[in-house]
Amino acid sequence: MGTIFLIADGTFSGPKGPKSNSEQKVISNTRYYWVKTLHHLNYWSAQFDPEQKSTVDNSFKDNIFCFKPKENIYFMNNLEEPWIAFEVLVAGAIHPKDGFRHAL
Repeated sequence: MGTIFLIADGTFSGPKGPKSNSEQKVISNTRYYWVKTLHHLNYWSAQFDPEQKSTVDNSFKDNIFCFKPKENIYFMNNLEEPWIAFEVLVAGAIHPKDGFRHAL
């Protein structure tokens, strides 16, 4: 799933996600939103094929922050709270006009 953070009234609440065992405490009158790494895999330095590999091996290059973008979008869209995508340009590997369009 990658990195997901829950933010409550501007306070960082740590990594969360479907594989996380962290407790999520709901406080009344608190505004929650999620922050998630999200980008497509069509850029020059992406050398990982998520359709063929399910684990990271020696051929992996540590330059992908979002392994399964479509699954991540589906998961995030089904949360009750709003969410914001980050790392959409993969540290400059994706052009802004392409990365921002994908993130919307």
